[in-house]
Amino acid sequence: MITYYENLPTLVKESITSESIKVLKKQLSPNLFEKALEVGLGAVPIVGGLLSAAASAGLTYRDAEFARKFLTFLYGIKETSEEDRKVFLEEIEDHAKDYAGNVFVNIIDRFDNINKTEILAKLTIAAINGNLTILDYLRIVSALEKIPYVDVERLPAYKVDSYESGVSELINSTGLIYSSFCDYVSYKYRLSRLGWLFLKYGLEISVEIPDDYPVTFPNAIIAEDVDNAIGDSFSFEEV
Repeated sequence: MITYYENLPTLVKESITSESIKVLKKQLSPNLFEKALEVGLGAVPIVGGLLSAAASAGLTYRDAEFARKFLTFLYGIKETSEEDRKVFLEEIEDHAKDYAGNVFVNIIDRFDNINKTEILAKLTIAAINGNLTILDYLRIVSALEKIPYVDVERLPAYKVDSYESGVSELINSTGLIYSSFCDYVSYKYRLSRLGWLFLKYGLEISVEIPDDYPVTFPNAIIAEDVDNAIGDSFSFEEV
C-alpha cells in the first residue's frame, strides 16, 4: 500500500494545482485534523493525505511542521488560477529536471521559519505572472533557503554600500549581495541583481532594479602608478 510518506511529492503537486486550495483560511486551529474535517479541507490532496496518515499511523512533529508550512504556502497562492499553476509546475520540471512535487517538498522542508513560506508564495506569484523567469525564481528560492530569516529584514540596508561584521559575509554567501567596495583594508556590500529581485517580489518593496552593479576600488593600482614606480626604481639605481 502506498503510504503518505511515499506519496508526499504527488500529494504536494496535486495540492498546488488543486482548485480546492481556495477554501484555505489564514489561520488553522492548533488541531489541524479536526479543523480540516470541520471546513472540508479533506478536498485538498495534501490535507487528505495527512488525515489518512494520522488515522493509520500518526505523524511526527516534523510531518506536522511540514504540513503547517506547506498549507501557509498554498494559502499564499490560492488566488492564482489552476491553469496558471499547472503551467508554472511544468516549467519548474523543465528547468529543475525533476518532478515538481519533489522540488517543493525539498524546498519547504528545508525552510527554518514558516514566514519563509509566505515569501515563497509571493515569489511564486511573481513567477506565474511572468515578472520573474523560472531560472531567477529557482536561484532566489535557493538563496531564501540559505539566509537566516532574522537577516531578511536587513537586506534593504544593502541598497547602498554597507557592512555589518559577520552578517554581511553570511548574506554574501547566498548571492543576494556582492562585494561592491574594497580599499584593501575593508569591504562593503550591496544588493546583487537577485537581491533587488528578492526585495521587489519576495518582500514586495517598491524598488527600481539597477542596470549595472559596479565595484569600487578607491586605492586601486593603475598602469600609470606601475610605470612611475618602475621609473623611480631605475632613477634610484642610477644614483
